[in-house]
Amino acid sequence: FPQPKCHPETRTKLLDNLYNWAIDLNSHHSIHWLHGPAGAGKSAVMQTLCRRLEESGWLGGSFFFKRGHSTCGSAKVLFPTLAYQLAFHRHELMGPISRSVERDLSVVGRCMDVQLKNLILEPFKLAGGASPSVLLIDGLDECDGHNIQREILRLIGSTADDPHLALRILVASRPEPHIRE
Repeated sequence: FPQPKCHPETRTKLLDNLYNWAIDLNSHHSIHWLHGPAGAGKSAVMQTLCRRLEESGWLGGSFFFKRGHSTCGSAKVLFPTLAYQLAFHRHELMGPISRSVERDLSVVGRCMDVQLKNLILEPFKLAGGASPSVLLIDGLDECDGHNIQREILRLIGSTADDPHLALRILVASRPEPHIRE
């Protein structure tokens, strides 16, 4: 089924604001939260922004959670998917990410903190001057459960002050209390 996208000439101010935040390397805010009630169009905004970032060369990767979907509803594949896409979009990361998987073939099935460290954080450090990248995570409230959602936010938050990461992360979700915290 087709993914939602914004109709032409709609939500332009929001899309421009998000795009400008994403590419502003001088901003001290590397993580941003887009939130709104069900049906507000968050996924359409994220899909449209994803395409725009990809066309301009800023997209590192994206993940769109879908409640009840066999793979898109599971946090187990979040960081491996983002790492795969980073290797595809940022060729300087391909070698470090590939070597990480070669060293530990089970890394894609390990806990999320190990996945994030071995598949994304360490490769960025090893690559040195990796090109700035934007990661989009949509529908966080639709993944596995509240505790997993909090863990993803904790892990993402732990990257905020890392000077080795030229990385921006945009998360979209409903404004659930456990996410808002």
